[in-house]
Amino acid sequence: MTSREISNARLRSQKVEATEFSTARKIVSWMGAMQAQDYSMTKWAIGSRVSDQL
Repeated sequence: MTSREISNARLRSQKVEATEFSTARKIVSWMGAMQAQDYSMTKWAIGSRVSDQL
């Protein structure tokens, strides 16, 4: 695998590139846990994984 393929696979597997989740509750439940240095980055991490195609 190339570096680009690895990067794209990570984005897909972590639901950043494409997601079917429509709520924060669903994405956090699917992830099991999320970690960030501060509260605002936790919100960003969740929000970047929730679909805006509602």
